[in-house]
Amino acid sequence: MQAKVISIVRVILLLGSAGLMLAACRPERDGAVDRLLMTEPEAIERSEADRATIRELEQDVDRYLDEVESTLRALGNLANAHRLLGMRLLDQRMYGPALEQFVHASGIQSENPTIFYYIGVSAGLHAQAATVAAEREARLEQAERAYRRALELRPRYTAAAYALSVLLAFELDRPDDALVYADTAVESQPRNDRAHAVRAYALATLGRVEEAIRAYDQVIEHAVDNETRDRARSLQMELRSQ
Repeated sequence: MQAKVISIVRVILLLGSAGLMLAACRPERDGAVDRLLMTEPEAIERSEADRATIRELEQDVDRYLDEVESTLRALGNLANAHRLLGMRLLDQRMYGPALEQFVHASGIQSENPTIFYYIGVSAGLHAQAATVAAEREARLEQAERAYRRALELRPRYTAAAYALSVLLAFELDRPDDALVYADTAVESQPRNDRAHAVRAYALATLGRVEEAIRAYDQVIEHAVDNETRDRARSLQMELRSQ
């Protein structure tokens, strides 16, 4: 029984991680066996393996391939369930449980940048409910790590760049770092008034007043509502009066 379990696990992990697209087509037996040979106690090539080993691995592939496909489908469905529940929890402003669901999803789909974006969103919002300073800081750090991971996976992810700039500017008091990501967001979406606003705030905080005034010009030009435009004009006037 233990040998069977080990064989199943090896087939699942190797055929899945190797990107053989099991849901779309059944891999050829030889390719699957070659992958399994790579996980022998000492990795060997097919030409170096004895016939008994090859025959045993071929039988394992034939025996467990359907289970591999079923397991992969189940994991994909489970990740989707975590993502869906996470979004529903966000809608209900249940930020802690939402964070848990997105973290679970990231454990399955570890290269999905959108999941890490929503980990950042959930962690940042959940931090506002913390009653202990250390707990709040930990959640904000988690949000920062998640946004950075999203950007590693998708460098021009405007929503993640903007969200990270907001976090750095207003929650972590790091305007120099915030400016980097506000610039990234503006480069991707030049008409993004919110990114221009964060950029202007960061510049003003850093004492770069003239640049901040020009950044508020961009907010005024691209603002999608009068309230944002009026607020930008007010802040701009305050800077000019300094």
